[in-house]
Amino acid sequence: MPDTLFVIRRNGAIVNFLAGNETATMPEPRGDQTRIADYLPNDIANQWFELIHLVIQDGKPQQCEFTLGDQAEKYHYELQMVPLPE
Repeated sequence: MPDTLFVIRRNGAIVNFLAGNETATMPEPRGDQTRIADYLPNDIANQWFELIHLVIQDGKPQQCEFTLGDQAEKYHYELQMVPLPE
């Protein structure tokens, strides 16, 4: 699977993480990073929360782009967020 997959509850809890096979895959959340607010920088976590609420409201997929890393090494990502069936 080339893409990283997260299963996230509406409250931001990370339920599951499957790493993609690309070299720039996102790192696996550590044991203390059980919520997106703990795992991601604040601005990106807030963006993900906004998308979660939009997906819940209208049931339609949402997407955004973001960058992680430091000055020496930056990785660019595209997020596709979709609702899971109940």
